Order: sequence, then C-alpha cells, then structure tokens
Amino acid sequence: MGPPTGTLRKLASDGPPLKGQKPGIGAENDAPEAPGILTGFACFVSSLFRLKVASREAVFHVQDHDAERNGGTMPRQTTFMKPGETTRHWHHVDADGQILGRLAAKVAPILMGKHRPEYTPHVDTGDYVVVTNAAKIALTGRKGEQRMHMRYSGYPGGLHMRSTNELLEKHPERVVEQAIKRMLPKTRLGRAMFKKLKVYPGPDHKHGSQAMHDLSI
Repeated sequence: MGPPTGTLRKLASDGPPLKGQKPGIGAENDAPEAPGILTGFACFVSSLFRLKVASREAVFHVQDHDAERNGGTMPRQTTFMKPGETTRHWHHVDADGQILGRLAAKVAPILMGKHRPEYTPHVDTGDYVVVTNAAKIALTGRKGEQRMHMRYSGYPGGLHMRSTNELLEKHPERVVEQAIKRMLPKTRLGRAMFKKLKVYPGPDHKHGSQAMHDLSI
C-alpha cells in the first residue's frame, strides 16, 4: 500500500515545477494548458492585418512608379466629360438591304457616345449619324405585315393604325427613326441624343460639307 494522496500532493508541490506546470500548483494541474479560442482568433486577426498592410504597401509602390513614369502626377482613373467638351464626328450608314433591328442597335450606342472611352452617362457625348436609303431597309419574317404602328389624335375615332409596309411606302424614315429612338434613354438627355440622327429615304443628303466616316453594320 503506497503513501497517502496528501503526501504525493505535498511532494509535488515541494519539488521543482514540471514542464508546463506553474509553481505552487499540485499534481492535478500538471498537464500544459492548450491555447484558447480567443488566442487563436487573435493570431488570425493579426495575420490578416499584416497581409493587408503588405498589400497596401505594394499598391502604393506601383502608384508611385506610375506617377514617376507620367511626369510626377497620378493619372485619373475615370474621366467625366462636361457639356461642350466633346468633339463630335459624323458617321454615314447606308441602310440598303440592312436589317432594321441590327442597324438600330448599331446606331443607338453611337448617338449615346458609348463607343468613346470618355463616355459619361449624364452628358451627351455621342456623334452625328446620317442614315440614307431608309426606303430599302429590310425586315425579317412577317414583321412588315404583322407589326402595326398606331397614332391617336386625341379625339373620338381618331385612332389610326398602319402596318410597317404601309408606313415604309409613305414615310420610310419614320420606321428607322422609331426603331432607333426606342433604344435611347426616355429622358431629356435621350431627346437631345435623338436630334443628332438624320434619316433620309433616298441616297442623297444635305450634309456633304461634313467629314463623313462610313459605318459598317
């Protein structure tokens, strides 16, 4: 029969502390303490902070290098144009044999200015577009006879309906204008963009003095 438990506890407390054991603690606390949840979370946050600081230093280093390369000034990342600062160009589109929807989808972004790198949403940065041969526009399927154009005068019995083929015979430029106008913003800015569109039913137009750029669809 060995010594009593109290004797072992006293001997453990009198001797030098074991590895991982605090002085003056008995044998029941001899096991080393494991790191808690808070300690692990603190290490994780510290590592994230060091990573963020290192990434910011790398970004500042790249920006300083770009500034030195551009003459000591940082380049602007986003350009916002002001009204009157845009140099407008003129584009010519021949609608002979072109699909109406494809032509409108090509012309509308040019009127809005989305083809420019300095495009600004709240400023009219678009160019002028001249469309000729609107009477020779093409429609796919049976849209010419199935699509109806309605016009209402505001009086009783004043509703007028015509198919696209009938409208092409009398006013072919209106068909092209309506298709393009409905792809522009429905705002005051959109109405200003629409004024830069010039549609003519035949091959002749009155803007020969402008430097035209042929636009391929």
